Amino acid sequence: MVILKSLSDDEISPPVSPMPLSSLPPVIHD
Repeated sequence: MVILKSLSDDEISPPVSPMPLSSLPPVIHD
């Protein structure tokens, strides 16, 4: 479970940090 959380946090943190509205729509943020 720790690995899953780490991957999810690491994979979602970088891509959503630099461009959350540019890369993905507001639907995911909601």
